[in-house]
Amino acid sequence: MESSSKDPVFSISVAARLVGTSIRVLRYYEEMGLITPYRTDGNTRLYSDHNIKKLKLVFLLQKEKEVNLSGIKIILGIIADQKMTDGKVKELLLKF
Repeated sequence: MESSSKDPVFSISVAARLVGTSIRVLRYYEEMGLITPYRTDGNTRLYSDHNIKKLKLVFLLQKEKEVNLSGIKIILGIIADQKMTDGKVKELLLKF
């Protein structure tokens, strides 16, 4: 079986380590609607490669571009609406 970048594979603790933050921050971002991890039947959060890339983008926008969380939510919505690829998102960010 071939896996996809959207297949949920990482626990919340692994996801937090991969993006360099705390579990609490990931839960907060979920509450804010910035990220939506997969939930198992037991309600455990699982994150995909796609989720990890999205979280890294959130941190880039927040730390390097100084965008607040409300602004990030709008940007993520635009990216989703436009179905932008990772390359197109990076190209757009380099303009700022």
